[in-house]
Amino acid sequence: MSSSRKRNKEAKKNYDQKYRREHRARYWATNSIFKHKQSGFDVEISVDFLEDLYNKTEFCQICGTKLEKESSKRKDYGNTPTLDRIDNEKVIKEDNCWIVCHSCNTMKGSHPMNQFLEKIGKIIERFK
Repeated sequence: MSSSRKRNKEAKKNYDQKYRREHRARYWATNSIFKHKQSGFDVEISVDFLEDLYNKTEFCQICGTKLEKESSKRKDYGNTPTLDRIDNEKVIKEDNCWIVCHSCNTMKGSHPMNQFLEKIGKIIERFK
């Protein structure tokens, strides 16, 4: 690779990192919508709507833990914000999405909320 290509590649990388830091909410919203569409989900929300929701949501809507919105290089995404469908049978619309922590979203998976809560209840009972 030529030295000018290496410089351009490095400049783009630096620009991307700066953009992500300065426009964290917009970057997160754009990326979340893109990934959901890429995974085959029907998405009927705008980047503007999701960016606004991100900015308004400080805590996981399931467990109440403060969301870690600052960039992290660690492999444990635990409390980082993720987009989730409230009712997994429906498309991602303004009235059917919320922001939850990565841990809760991973545990909930594709289960309806009532099934997820029932499962959590059984786990709690087992370890009392």
